[in-house]
Amino acid sequence: MLNSPAELARAIALRQPQQAAAPVPEADIRTLLEQCPLLLECQATTEQSQPKLSAKAQRQLTRVISKYDSADSSRYQAALKVIYGYLQAQQWQLPQKITNQLRQQEQRWFNTLSNYGRLIADLVHGFEQSLTAALGNLMLTTGHIVLYLQLYVAPLSLTLWASVLNNPDALQIGREQRPLLHFPLPNATLANGEDHCASYALDALGYRLLQHHYQHQNRLSYAPLTRKTLLAEINAVLGQTPLFWDPLCELKCHQIVQAFWFHVHQFSRPDLEDWRNPYLSCALGLNWHQQTDAPKRFSATQQAEIYAPLPNPVSACDSRRQPPPRQRWPHEELRLAHAKNDQQAVQAQLAAPPPLDPDNVLPYLLFFYTQTLITEGGTSGKALKASSINEYLSMSSLAKQFPLSLAQCCDETALNQWAQTLYDSADCHSQQRHLYYFLQAIAEHGLTDALTLTSLQSPLAPPSVNPNCISEVQLDQVITLLLHAPNAPMIQRLFAAAAVILAFHGALRRGELLRLRHQDLVPYPGTNTTGFTLTVCNTAEGRTKNGTSRTVPISVPQAQGELLHHLLRLKQGSLPASPIIGFEDESLNARAQHYLLPITRALKKIGGEALRFHHLRHSGALLLTQQGRLLFCSAQSIEPAKTGSVLEQTHRDLRFLYWLDKRKPEALNEALLPDQIGKQLGHSHFATTRQSYLHGHEWLRPVLFASDRLYNKVTLRFIFGLRPRSNDLSRHLTALSNTASNAVQQSAQRHRVLVNEQRLLDYVCRDFQKAGAPNAPIPAPWATQWHERLTKQSHNTLLDYLLMHLDNSTRAAVPHPPAVQMPSLDWAAFNQHWLQSESPYAIALSSKQRAAQSKAL
Repeated sequence: MLNSPAELARAIALRQPQQAAAPVPEADIRTLLEQCPLLLECQATTEQSQPKLSAKAQRQLTRVISKYDSADSSRYQAALKVIYGYLQAQQWQLPQKITNQLRQQEQRWFNTLSNYGRLIADLVHGFEQSLTAALGNLMLTTGHIVLYLQLYVAPLSLTLWASVLNNPDALQIGREQRPLLHFPLPNATLANGEDHCASYALDALGYRLLQHHYQHQNRLSYAPLTRKTLLAEINAVLGQTPLFWDPLCELKCHQIVQAFWFHVHQFSRPDLEDWRNPYLSCALGLNWHQQTDAPKRFSATQQAEIYAPLPNPVSACDSRRQPPPRQRWPHEELRLAHAKNDQQAVQAQLAAPPPLDPDNVLPYLLFFYTQTLITEGGTSGKALKASSINEYLSMSSLAKQFPLSLAQCCDETALNQWAQTLYDSADCHSQQRHLYYFLQAIAEHGLTDALTLTSLQSPLAPPSVNPNCISEVQLDQVITLLLHAPNAPMIQRLFAAAAVILAFHGALRRGELLRLRHQDLVPYPGTNTTGFTLTVCNTAEGRTKNGTSRTVPISVPQAQGELLHHLLRLKQGSLPASPIIGFEDESLNARAQHYLLPITRALKKIGGEALRFHHLRHSGALLLTQQGRLLFCSAQSIEPAKTGSVLEQTHRDLRFLYWLDKRKPEALNEALLPDQIGKQLGHSHFATTRQSYLHGHEWLRPVLFASDRLYNKVTLRFIFGLRPRSNDLSRHLTALSNTASNAVQQSAQRHRVLVNEQRLLDYVCRDFQKAGAPNAPIPAPWATQWHERLTKQSHNTLLDYLLMHLDNSTRAAVPHPPAVQMPSLDWAAFNQHWLQSESPYAIALSSKQRAAQSKAL
C-alpha cells in the first residue's frame, strides 16, 4: 500500500480523540504498526463493505504489547486505544467488546465535562469582567486574547493556537467579505502535497482581538509563542480578579474549554469533537476564499473550447496513430528537449501536443504529465531539475504496457479498474509512488477527471480529500457559459445545462447522472416549478456505488427549474427507461463525452483548473447540509438568505418536505439529521460526508450561533476602534442601524446593546466589501434565451434544423410562469433522425443538406 507505517502513525496521532488523558506519542503508535503487519493488510471483503479488524491482527497486537514490562506496556495500551478509536472513526468493523470499551471511554469523558457546570458559570461572568476591564484600561494581554479565542471561536489545542498567533497570514477576509481564520495544520499535508488547512469564521470581537495581537507582535517583535507560554498567560488571567483560580495544568485547561462549549454553546458530542479537531476535515484552499463571484468575461476563442471536439483526433491510417515500440513517445521527445535546455524545441512541442488516439490516449496523457512537471513542478510545487523529471517519469516504461482507450476514460468504473491494474503491476514502493503521482496529475485533466485514488491507499489511511466546490453564483455562470458557448447544437447545450443543475442540486456521482432515466426525474405536483424528485437506482447500464437505491428531493431556483421543465417537455414522447440526458441508444461513453466533458471545461474556466466534475457533488453535499442545519434554526436567530438563494426557507422546506410531513421542524428529532443527509447522498455513515465532502468550519458558524448578541459598550468601542471612553459610540451605532432595520436593538440592561453579529461584521469590514462583494444569484431567463437562439440558428446544425422542423404545430405553456411557448416535439422521430445521422453534432449544415432533410421530413 502507498502509506508507510510512519505516515499512518502521524495521521493517527493527529486525530486522537478528545477524551484521551494525554496525547499519545506518535513513536508509540508507529511501533505498534511496524510490529503488527497484519493490521496493515486488513482489507474490505467487497467494494461496498467496511474494512474489518481481523481476529489474527487483534491477537498479534496483544502479543506485541505483552512483550514489554509494565511501564512500557501501559504506554502501548494507551497507543492501542488511540488506534482503536481511529479505526472506529474510519468506519472499521470492530469487535463488540472493543466498541463497548470505546463507548464507555467517551461516556466517562462527557461525564467529566458535566461536572464542570458550576465552574463554567463562574468562568462566563468572571472572564467577561476581566476582559472588559482589560479593554477599558488598555491592559489587554495575550492571555485574554487566546482565552477568548478558545471560548468563542474554536476549542483548539494550545499547540494549534500557538501556530495561529505566530502566523499573521492566518487572518484573512473570506469569500463572503467577512473575517476568516485560515491556517495550515502542523505536520499535515494532503495527498497532492498541498497544506492541510483549517478555517473558522470569526466574530467581530475575535477579529479585532487578532488584529490587535498581530499589530503589537510586529511592533514589539515578540518571541514565538508556545503552548507553555500560552498556558502561563491563561493562568495569569484566571488567577486575577475576579476569578482568583489556582494555576491549571494543560489537561484541566483543555477539559474546562471543552466543558465551556458543552454547557454555554450547547454543542452536541459530534459537533464538539468536529469543532475542536480540524484534522478530521479539510478546509478549502485560500485561493478559493480569495476568489470573487464577479462575472467573468471570456473571448470567443475561450468560449469555443467548451464544446470543441477532443484535440487532434487521428484516423486509423494516420502514421502518428501510435508510436512503434522502438520509437520515442512524444513525452520522451519533450523530456529530452528540456534536458538539453533547448527552449525553442520545448516551446514548439508544447504548442503542438500529440494527436489523441481513441484506442490509446496514454501518449497524450504522458505528454500532458511531462508538460505539467516542466511548467508547474512536482508535488511540492517547486521547479524540477532534469534529473528529477526523469525520476518522476521512470514509471512510463511500465505504463506503456497498459494502454487506455477513450471509451475507458468516459467510463468511471473502467477507468478506475485500469488505474488499479496499473498500480498493482508495480514491483517496488518507489515505482508505486511515482505511478501515484502520475495518476494524481491526470485526475486533474478533463479527460480523466473521473479517476479516484482511494483504493490505492491503505485502508488505515484517512480519506484522500481534494477540497473544492462551487458557489450558487458560480453555478449560474457555468450554466450561462454552457448555454451560450458556440459550435454546439442547442439540444446538446440544453442537455449539458440540465446535467450540471442535476449534478449540483442532487449531489450526484458522474455515473449516477449518466444513468438517470426519464422516469427518474419527476417534478413536484401542482404549479411549483422548483421542486423535483430524483430516483437514483441500479439500471441496465450499471449499479450505484453501494448497490442500493435512494430518492433525492431537490428544490432549484426558478430559472433552473424552467430549464428542467423544458427538457421534460421535449422528451415527453421518449421511453420511460431512456436516459434523461442524451438520446436513446446513445452509449454511456458518448453521453459522457458530449455532455459531461463540456461541463468539466466550463467548471475549470469559472473556478480554476483544479475544479473537477466530482466537486459538483461536494458542492451539493455542502448545500444539503446547510439547508438541513438551517431547518432547525428559528428565523430570528439566523441571517436571512440572499434573495434567489436555495438557502431560503421555501427551498429548505421543499427539500425536506418528505421528512416534515406537514409538521414543524420543532417536532422532528434534530439528532436524526445526519442520517437524513447520508440517505440522500448514499452514505452509510455521516463521518464519510463530513471528512470528504464538507470542507472547513466557517460555513457552520452562522447555523450554530445566534445572530443577535449582547455587547457591553466598552467592548463595542474596542470593536469600532474607539478609545475606551469615547463619546463617538452612538454615531457608529446609528450608522450600523441604518444598514439594516434589525442591526441594533436597545437592551433592558443600561450598558449593553443587542447587535446583529453579521451586520456588525459587515460594518467593521465595510472597506473590504467596497472592493467587491459577492453578487447574489440573479435569475436568468435561460429558457427564453434558449428558445430564441434555437429559432435564430436553426440553420446552423443538423440537430437544430431537425428540432425546429419536427414541431407538431401545437403550443403548450410552461407551468409557471408561462413566459415561453415550447413546441410539442415528436421525440421518437427526432431521436430516429439523430440515430441515422453520421455526424449529428456537425457544424455548418450546408444548403444541400438542408434540402435533403426537408424532403425527408
